[in-house]
Amino acid sequence: MVGSFHTVSAEAANAPHQGVSFIMHPKIYAHMKVQQVDEFKCLDKLWTQESHWNPRALNKSSGAFGIAQFMPTTWKNYNIKKTSNPIKQIDHGLHYIAVRYGTPCAAWKHEKRYGWY
Repeated sequence: MVGSFHTVSAEAANAPHQGVSFIMHPKIYAHMKVQQVDEFKCLDKLWTQESHWNPRALNKSSGAFGIAQFMPTTWKNYNIKKTSNPIKQIDHGLHYIAVRYGTPCAAWKHEKRYGWY
């Protein structure tokens, strides 16, 4: 992992987003949310392949944006305001995975089979 790392309590990581800035590397925050090791490994593979955990990653051909590489229609269909905030992206990405696939490993399996999730 690259960049600065800041430690926060579990309570701070689960605090509402208002006023929350970039408090830690996105992988650390996601690992706090997905504590099961095997599921986090799948999530790490998925989002490393999609965006390298870059909250500003943009696929110019499809318009996919962010860590989870949401398509423009995904932002709209899930009634999510497009944001470059990594904490919000992770929360929305995990919600999307839970609704659509159930688990990060199921999403990763779909990604490997079809080339998208």
